[in-house]
Amino acid sequence: MGSIRWRYLGLGGAVLALAGGLLLSRSSAPVDFNAEIRPILNDRCITCHGGVKQAGGFSVLFREEALDTTEAGVYAIVPGDPDASELLRRVTHPDADERMPPEGPPLADDEVAALRRWIEQGAEWADHWAYVAPQPQALPDVSDPAWGKTDLDRFVRARLDAEGLAPSPEADCATLLRRVALDLTGLPPTPEQTDAFCANPSDAAYAQVVDSLLASPHFGERWAAMWLDLARYADTKGYERDAARSIWRYRDWVVDAFNRDLPFDRFTIEQLAGDLLPGATDAQVLATAFHRNTTTNDEGGTDDEEFRVAAVIDRVNTTFEVWQGTTFGCVQCHSHPYDPFRQVDYYRVYAFFNNTEDADRFDEYPVLRTYDRTDEAEVRALLQRIEAINRTDTTALPSLSERVHRALYPDPAHRIVPSHFDGRRAINVESEFAIAQEPGAYLRFDGVDLTGIASVTYEFYGGREDATLEIRLGAPDGPRISRAAILPGDGGPRAVRVPVRPTPGVHDAFFVFNEGGRAGGFRLHTIYLH
Repeated sequence: MGSIRWRYLGLGGAVLALAGGLLLSRSSAPVDFNAEIRPILNDRCITCHGGVKQAGGFSVLFREEALDTTEAGVYAIVPGDPDASELLRRVTHPDADERMPPEGPPLADDEVAALRRWIEQGAEWADHWAYVAPQPQALPDVSDPAWGKTDLDRFVRARLDAEGLAPSPEADCATLLRRVALDLTGLPPTPEQTDAFCANPSDAAYAQVVDSLLASPHFGERWAAMWLDLARYADTKGYERDAARSIWRYRDWVVDAFNRDLPFDRFTIEQLAGDLLPGATDAQVLATAFHRNTTTNDEGGTDDEEFRVAAVIDRVNTTFEVWQGTTFGCVQCHSHPYDPFRQVDYYRVYAFFNNTEDADRFDEYPVLRTYDRTDEAEVRALLQRIEAINRTDTTALPSLSERVHRALYPDPAHRIVPSHFDGRRAINVESEFAIAQEPGAYLRFDGVDLTGIASVTYEFYGGREDATLEIRLGAPDGPRISRAAILPGDGGPRAVRVPVRPTPGVHDAFFVFNEGGRAGGFRLHTIYLH
């Protein structure tokens, strides 16, 4: 027999060999970037070297940035060579003034070891777990395989087993019916529905109940409400006036889309670009009101560009939050510290939506005229009759149009009624709309053909000695082509006709009211172009 000394020496050698084998195994095991490295970078580095700041010209947001040279001209990370990597030198520096991170405790030994192993293995990056496609998983073993009705239930039971919990008893038929009815329609079942189901609570009967609830119009109403929240739907425009907005047809479109089970790809395309589809229907154009739900500031005197940009930003952020399932607003100012979004990506998406205007319009032009189902059928029938007339006699339709125009407007003027324009002050006077103007306010309407126009007539109420009404082109301070004095009268409706400088072509016309004090009840009612 050997001595006890040699026995202990042999045991000690085995322990050392085992420990050395474990260390060697750990150092050679592939590093899991998301599990071991990303938490260190996000928790201890990214505050100064990432999204908002890139101190020293070093960023750990993206691999190519992390492997680039710093402002000092050195490489913070040299794949395969941790000893040549400035990152390792700085996190282990004995001088507290040189060591990183500059605030808080130094990295723990295991964190430094993980960084070293990672660099040794090539400093590979990995996608954030949220952007890794899930893979099919084998069904777990459970204590009672017969429990549950679907494969998903096996995963639920496995977690219950792991937590030492038992499933709750199966709900009674009335409770089950109430749950599914509230989930699908937001309404409880009727007593008659409950009695019918509980008389035969079989799987087949339950399937029939689900089918009937899915076929109910209340299904679309229930689930559309959730989508409308994402679409920031509201019947008002927001901001300080929070004026009414007529966009309820979009709400009905969403309800109908759920009820007819519109495929999600079509649901997406029609809301983001329905107007760009070939031969787009009114319904597809209406769907694009998804992005008309931005708040609108039509208060006079505000900075139009400020609120226009705010609406574009809202459209960008909402698009990503709804369809990408991620916040995107922070990328407006800096690359995202967690998601793989660069700041340049934000403004590439912004460019898609950057084609709007904000001109303090009350009517939220452009708008889509819609009809209820009965009226729509009549309109379609009328259009078909007009098309038939046009096919059989090409002169009949223009002559009809001319006769109607002469009957409505004996004066050969281009008449623009109040419903065609908008401005800073819209009021209702004696059951008809007029525009109440204040100094510096203006009316705007687009695409006015001024070819052959020689004069303009204004019908209005009120006025002041020093008040004028001008026509300017393209902007409130654009070229002036007409100027009229708006003198006070006896309080009743009056008209004034003034010349217009010949300006052929189609233009955006601004009617600008100028006056030293308040308008004292001035209301512009109608404009005729002659």
